[in-house]
Amino acid sequence: ERVKKKESVAESLRITNIHLERAEHLSYSLEEECTRWRGQLQTAERQLNNLLGDSLILSFIVGYAGNLSENSRNELINQWKKLLSRFNISYSENEGELYGLEVGKLELQRWNECKYYVQNALVTKYTNKWPLYIDPCNVALKEALRLPSGHSIIHSSDLEFGAKLRSSLSEGSACIIKDFNFDFPSEFANLFQRNLYEKVRVFVGLIGIPKMRKDVRVKLGTTVMEEVAVGSKFALYLHSQDMTFPQMDDKINAISYNLTKEALYLKLREEIMKKMDKDFAEKLDQVVRQMEKMSEEVNAKIRNVLLVFIESKDSMLENDRLIASLK
Repeated sequence: ERVKKKESVAESLRITNIHLERAEHLSYSLEEECTRWRGQLQTAERQLNNLLGDSLILSFIVGYAGNLSENSRNELINQWKKLLSRFNISYSENEGELYGLEVGKLELQRWNECKYYVQNALVTKYTNKWPLYIDPCNVALKEALRLPSGHSIIHSSDLEFGAKLRSSLSEGSACIIKDFNFDFPSEFANLFQRNLYEKVRVFVGLIGIPKMRKDVRVKLGTTVMEEVAVGSKFALYLHSQDMTFPQMDDKINAISYNLTKEALYLKLREEIMKKMDKDFAEKLDQVVRQMEKMSEEVNAKIRNVLLVFIESKDSMLENDRLIASLK
């Protein structure tokens, strides 16, 4: 009996030591997390307070500012801010917070320091129209934007234009139309005017239970219209280096990609760096991409830790997953 009691005390002591070690580690980790969470809470409160004003500014940019030059856009945004101040509507003075709410770094391939291109990425992301990149220096597709994976490129003069566009529709892949000039085949009028609609289909599943599925459709043709299913990931991106158009369509959102001072500086910096030390420039680009990836992983781990905290409740010291997450 004494042996059993001794073993029980030894086991209790071992568990207590483990709990003590974990408690010390947990206390140290939570102290660091508390500081960071306090900062995040202050930022969240500030963003919540500025939500209405920020939403109005971003709505203006997405809805009306796409085709404006940098100077015209800045002038109108400043007028918009004055109007908000007049009605005592607060907004984020820090543009990093204003745009950072919506545009992650992965929206842009590079040049995240160029405010004008960040705004353009916002327009691309949230417009309910097909974006038309007016891009005289050809920087949008080559330098600025991170294009969707698996995208296809079709030139307006391509003899197989119709067949390739139909293929992108059915496959549900992003499609970039180069040298766009509004002179597209009339059978695709509904597509370019974004006259898409949902159609509900009812079918019987494997176990005999009826199911409903919504498909996006578009009607193609001239005299005889054909209903065509649109793949879930289909998107249309229009691109032109021509700055003059005889007409514009209200279902297309023109986005200007003029080469701004910021973009020119960043472009020259990259080119000079490549000329001076090509290996270093390539390593720098790899490091930047790696940092972006690591940032995503860190944010995912933080969310995971918070979920574990919620699940643990009163049994934090017994939760091996929680302790492992904090290491």
